[in-house]
Amino acid sequence: MKLKEILQLRFKNDRSRSGTIHDWFDGDDYGEIRKQLQSYITGSTVQEEIKSKKKFRAFAVAILGSRQVLMREMGRDGMWVGEFQLA
Repeated sequence: MKLKEILQLRFKNDRSRSGTIHDWFDGDDYGEIRKQLQSYITGSTVQEEIKSKKKFRAFAVAILGSRQVLMREMGRDGMWVGEFQLA
């Protein structure tokens, strides 16, 4: 399955999620993963570590099925870096 197809997969029979995989990561009305990771990165603890010049990388990773790993990197400013990747 191609990345574009994976991002358009819809949640079925899930009480806590709706929409597509892309919506879950970054949708306008959903974006749960983006919001959670942004909150963590922009929080005081992580920002103190960044200011002290420590190396920092943050990734959102979802394991889909038994063989697909979807990931996206977020920068120090809480914004996505690059596009989705299959690992």
